[in-house]
Amino acid sequence: MSPRVQQVRQRRIAVRQAQAPAILAEAHAAAVSDLGAILGRGRGHRAARSMRAAPIPEPSEVRRVLDALVDDRRPWEASALAARLAAAAPSTEVSDAACALGERCRDGREADAARVAFLSAVVAQPPCERACWQLAALAYARKDPKDSARWLEFVARLMRARVADQDALAVYRQIAALTPGRRDVQELVRIGSLNGSLPD
Repeated sequence: MSPRVQQVRQRRIAVRQAQAPAILAEAHAAAVSDLGAILGRGRGHRAARSMRAAPIPEPSEVRRVLDALVDDRRPWEASALAARLAAAAPSTEVSDAACALGERCRDGREADAARVAFLSAVVAQPPCERACWQLAALAYARKDPKDSARWLEFVARLMRARVADQDALAVYRQIAALTPGRRDVQELVRIGSLNGSLPD
């Protein structure tokens, strides 16, 4: 690789990586907004109110505390506590524990509690690709392709920012299938398929 080509490549990587903070901020804002809507009504509101005064566990204890609530058949309270922890003490431990909780709630057919847990994982460590994939799957299951595509797009944009164009292109193809009216996505897929890379 010539020095000029290397220089162009490095500049391209820098431009792409500079986009990452905005993607993280948007994913965080989307998760906070969705959490507010779910925890502001019905079972979510009741669970959030009941967990408002719950003690904040140590990072090493978060998973155990959340698991204990689920074992006690209180998945909504566990998810509400995960949301509280994500806002008060965001960390990798909280994000990982929230994802594990979301998977347990999903497997226990508590889709909305699972959604709260996965949103909490995004808040605790945006964009938390594992949680974004799960949020997309939950949205698809409730027949909401637009919301499914929204969470997939955070994953695709982050891959694109890392210059992982082929991985991003595969996700953009899924988004295009979910939302055929998105001409911007269709164009990205067309360009990526022709060039083998996505535009900056």
